[in-house]
Amino acid sequence: MESTEEECYFFIFSSKEDYKKMVSTMISDIKSKVTFTEILNKLLLYDGISSVYKLLNIQDTLLNHINKITKNRQIEWTNDVCWNIYKNVCVSFDSLPFSVLKIMTLYNLESFLFKIIFNSLSSIDNEGYLDFIEEKNIYLDEDSDLVEEINDEISNDEILNDEIFDDEQL
Repeated sequence: MESTEEECYFFIFSSKEDYKKMVSTMISDIKSKVTFTEILNKLLLYDGISSVYKLLNIQDTLLNHINKITKNRQIEWTNDVCWNIYKNVCVSFDSLPFSVLKIMTLYNLESFLFKIIFNSLSSIDNEGYLDFIEEKNIYLDEDSDLVEEINDEISNDEILNDEIFDDEQL
């Protein structure tokens, strides 16, 4: 028998500042990874952004941080998000004319790459991935009533399951 109910996950943080600190750490790590050199610039021109992206190890950084933020409860979704960001980067760079790409400075390349990643994570005109996560956040210092309500529901479910189990044993 298959369950038709969707699992609903909440991400519990002690405060909104803790969540923002995790996001800030992720953004800082990504920014530090996005560092172009002359060699990477030549690799970009010769082989494309895909090789540079993999060499900068941005995918693993994103996976690591988003999994931390989602408490490793959304691994498939996290993989999809990281793949989508990678595709956004590839399409954005591939759509630039080669003549424009060739004259971009290292700083321009870094800025362009970081903005693509950041815009994918945050909301601009539409909902970003971090907004999706934040909708499911519960902050202990702000939502103590909700935490109590969830704990009561869990307790009631456990009691109900225990009663059903006891009835089945008879």
